[in-house]
Amino acid sequence: MKFTGTAAFALTVAVAMAAKLSDSSALDHAKSQCTTGDISCCNSAEETKADGILGNLLAGGLLNGLLGNSNSACAKTSLIDELNILASVKNSDSGPVCKNIIACCPEGTKECIAIDNSGKKE
Repeated sequence: MKFTGTAAFALTVAVAMAAKLSDSSALDHAKSQCTTGDISCCNSAEETKADGILGNLLAGGLLNGLLGNSNSACAKTSLIDELNILASVKNSDSGPVCKNIIACCPEGTKECIAIDNSGKKE
C-alpha cells in the first residue's frame, strides 16, 4: 500500500512538471495576439507580497509591471516554468493557464499590456 501512494505521488509530480505553461495550448489565442514579446502572467501587488518567491522576484526587479496599473506584477511564462511558480497558474481543459491576468510584454520594455485570451474574435 505504501508503494502505491509513493507511485501515485511520483506520477502526479511527473505530470505537473510535463505540463509547461509556456507550451500550453490554452494560451494559443494569447500568443497569436502577442507578436512583439513574451506572454506573462500578472498578479496584483497584494497577491505578490503574500507569495515569498514571487515577492522576492518583484523586489529584485525581475518582473514587469502591468501598463496603467503599477499595482500589478507580471512574470514571463518561461520564468514561471523555470522557477516552478505554480501559484500563478491554474489548470484548464486545454492545459495550464495564468490564474489572473494574461499579458504581452514587448521586448526591451518594462511594462506589459493585458490581452484577451477568450478566443472570441471581435
